[in-house]
Amino acid sequence: MAEDSNVSSLIEVWASSSKDNLDKMTDALQKIRSKQVGTPSSHAELLRKCRQEYDDIEEFLPGDLVTWKDGLRDRLHPEPGWPAIVLEVFELRVKDPTPDTQSASFRRFYDILGGVLIDGVMYTFHFESRRLKRFEAESA
Repeated sequence: MAEDSNVSSLIEVWASSSKDNLDKMTDALQKIRSKQVGTPSSHAELLRKCRQEYDDIEEFLPGDLVTWKDGLRDRLHPEPGWPAIVLEVFELRVKDPTPDTQSASFRRFYDILGGVLIDGVMYTFHFESRRLKRFEAESA
């Protein structure tokens, strides 16, 4: 499909971009994705549910398959419902060095290094474990 090759091209550009370009792309994507849906009351209820999920902390080990908890995905990968593999669990959390206080990752601490397959190649990303849950494969 043409759309798949466009996505692959975008990923290649993203992976080889400078920090400034990555920041610009991230800002553009956030603007696209930030449209509010529903009512203020339904939004408030979703926030409460997300907070409960965020506070429900699971422990993971290298080799565990994980995916996003509902409402807590803060990265493009893995896609919702798709797995990542835990490669390393840090004893001491790693602080994101982003200096921009408007960034969603400002002063965020990561405690997992995970692997995600993109076009058959494994890329590594840092994650907050509290945003993740165990991946359960669908039964056939």
